[in-house]
Amino acid sequence: MKETITNKNAVKKDSIYISGKLTDMEAYPLPYANVFIKGTRTGTTSDFDGNYRLNVTKELDSLKNITLVYSNIGYETTELNIDDELLQNKKNRIINVEFNHGEIIAFTVIERAPFHKRVWNGLKSIFRKKK
Repeated sequence: MKETITNKNAVKKDSIYISGKLTDMEAYPLPYANVFIKGTRTGTTSDFDGNYRLNVTKELDSLKNITLVYSNIGYETTELNIDDELLQNKKNRIINVEFNHGEIIAFTVIERAPFHKRVWNGLKSIFRKKK
């Protein structure tokens, strides 16, 4: 009796991958930007040259349409809706995204007193007479 062992992690020949390049407005690549499928735990990050590759076979089988979310610190988050009919053509599986710079909402500058002044103020409070 011969047993066949199959590798559960083997890639199927009919797997569907979405790939592309992530750039900013000046066409510079965005390394380590996030690409994930909204509502799932499936995602990836772009490499140093801004290239990414994401396997969406399982999600398309269960959802029939997906929303890809592209995000990076300092840039606006972009969402793209994709249905399974669009991805039947292999030419449509390459999605290049250009990020727009995000807005700075607010920032705060905190200035601390020099160390010797903080120590002096601490000592003064210890030896201050109580009324």
